[in-house]
Amino acid sequence: MKRYLMFIIIFLLSFILSACGEESSGNDQISIGTGSTGGTYFPIGTGMAKIISENNDYLKATASSTGGSIDNAELIEDKDEEFGLVDMSVSYEFYNGDFPEMRTLMMGYGNVFHLLVQDDSPIEGYEDLKGKTVSIGPEGSGTANMSEKLFKSLGIWDEINKQYLTHDQETQELGDGRIDAAAYSIAVPGSSVEEFLSANDGRIIELEDSTIEKFLEDNPDHVAKTIPAESYSNQEDGISTIAVNVALVTHEDTDEDMVYDITKTIMENSDDLEEYHPSATEFNFDNALDGMETPLHEGAKKYYKEKDHPKLDEVEE
Repeated sequence: MKRYLMFIIIFLLSFILSACGEESSGNDQISIGTGSTGGTYFPIGTGMAKIISENNDYLKATASSTGGSIDNAELIEDKDEEFGLVDMSVSYEFYNGDFPEMRTLMMGYGNVFHLLVQDDSPIEGYEDLKGKTVSIGPEGSGTANMSEKLFKSLGIWDEINKQYLTHDQETQELGDGRIDAAAYSIAVPGSSVEEFLSANDGRIIELEDSTIEKFLEDNPDHVAKTIPAESYSNQEDGISTIAVNVALVTHEDTDEDMVYDITKTIMENSDDLEEYHPSATEFNFDNALDGMETPLHEGAKKYYKEKDHPKLDEVEE
């Protein structure tokens, strides 16, 4: 009987300790909203989650595949995600709209707009998209947001047959000839773009300088960008286009010490992100405050102040 009672006591203690451990682990779980698996957000968010988990014993971070920038902003606003990658154009719109509690930890690389077609396509410029079937990226993504702004600026938004496809899906659909063009707002080099161009005879459509100039007048949170020559298979020349910088964001209510630790971890381990994507290393101390149009979280501000970041005063103005 004593041995039986001892077994029961040990079992109950083990159960209680296990439950407490699970509860504690649950409190330490954080999620980083990224994008579709064929884009740039997902591998970068995966790398961030790994270095956060490896360098902070109390945190277990994971990257979740989402619709992209808009989706991530909405998830953070609803507190269904703690952190997310959001392009600054979307971040600025949300901060000045229904989500004034959005806060930024750091800036990173630029999402560069690509428009892909088959090499034998009659599409030579953006005006040729009229009447064509075009994937404008996943619904709720930065690609879809940038596509809408650009195509409206060109006056062709209502004259194209729009499809909302993930980057993996649009790469497949374009290769199979089921759509005429596919848009991507991703870092260079983009895995989905390279996948298409290495397997198909294809082209990236260039934006004319006058189109870029007009677009930037209406969208000052974007920048002109050139995709360098030989960034992709069979791409001999540089290609003029537009881009927007990407930020890691969170809610104003996110714990200040946690945000400080995450900011410190990524800033001091950014070189370790290169294995996930070449552009991931642009989330570094030098770039951290470039082009920031939304307020810093207090935890991130504490880190940059501690390290005497030379651009902190500009951001706080």
